[in-house]
Amino acid sequence: MKPHEERVVVEADELAIKVQSLTDFMDGNYFKESIDSEEQFRLTNQLTYMNKYLRVLKERIENFK
Repeated sequence: MKPHEERVVVEADELAIKVQSLTDFMDGNYFKESIDSEEQFRLTNQLTYMNKYLRVLKERIENFK
């Protein structure tokens, strides 16, 4: 694997961990009970974009030869 491809793999792995962490946080009671609705909306948007970014990274990785 080329160096730039390895960096993409590492980036995808790190982002996947962050996506899971945010998902776990949002599934918890603190998010639902203590975070105001505007911040919940922003975090939901953040997770949406993180997932889209992760999907693109995974597509790139699939196309490495």
